[in-house]
Amino acid sequence: DKWQDAAQKAQHYEGEQRAEAERARNEVNEANRRVAEAERARDEAYAAANDNNNRAQEEGGRVRELEERANSLQRQVEEKDARVNELKRELDLQLSTLEDVDGLVQAAKKEAEDAWRQMQESEAKFQGSTSTAADL
Repeated sequence: DKWQDAAQKAQHYEGEQRAEAERARNEVNEANRRVAEAERARDEAYAAANDNNNRAQEEGGRVRELEERANSLQRQVEEKDARVNELKRELDLQLSTLEDVDGLVQAAKKEAEDAWRQMQESEAKFQGSTSTAADL
């Protein structure tokens, strides 16, 4: 009964850890999606900045206006780059958390297996001692 309780607790703990790992995976997937969005936005901003710079060279009278716009877009690009880097750091942290959770799941699984093995060994010893007593 004690072993069964230990095995149930270990299974419950393993289930909780698996659920936590799934939540962490979902957070990682969401972070990946946000990184991809930020990278797309950054690429669009780069393309817009390049287009504006090219037009500024072609249209001498509008050079100053377009350079200011390009500078603004460049600042937006830098902000997007900073956001991408921040999301990558978050992703790294979430991946680290996921690895930690996976380690906990493996430890709980091993504990459950050890408890099960010990219970089996105890039952075998009990069966052996019972048959020895019956022989007497």
